[in-house]
Amino acid sequence: MKRIETICKHLIDSVEKNNLEEVKKLTEELKHDVNRIVPHKNKQERDALTEASHHGNITIVNYLVNNYGNVNIFYNGGKWNALTEAVHHKNGEVFKLLLSKANLDTKQKVMDYIRDEDYDEKMLDILTTSVGQDLAPLFDFFHEIGFSGANWNAEESQ
Repeated sequence: MKRIETICKHLIDSVEKNNLEEVKKLTEELKHDVNRIVPHKNKQERDALTEASHHGNITIVNYLVNNYGNVNIFYNGGKWNALTEAVHHKNGEVFKLLLSKANLDTKQKVMDYIRDEDYDEKMLDILTTSVGQDLAPLFDFFHEIGFSGANWNAEESQ
């Protein structure tokens, strides 16, 4: 356990130093443990993906989300993650990339964060567009059954 935590800290240091080759090596060694939340410097809780988002390093963010990094993990009582870090630093490019890997529950938490922290409308617009794209197939389905002649009226089903 201590060894994995040490490697995770080294990974976060490598992210901070923008050392992609070291990030790749450590990520491959850690695999899913890349998402482990560890104390790092003056922060009690940190993970590699959030650190990459903090620094706005799109290359490392892209590498991590495509290699074991999980954007749906929150820490600090469920308030912080890589997406909220991108919002905090107003990094739209990183935010969009992370949203492409986020589930709807995560997007809802981030929407709450944006509203609670009173961040700019641009990030909320990006998030709203992403949620709309996620829900488009559902809306298409409702539209299709609404016009298919199916009658969902409770009185007629009796």
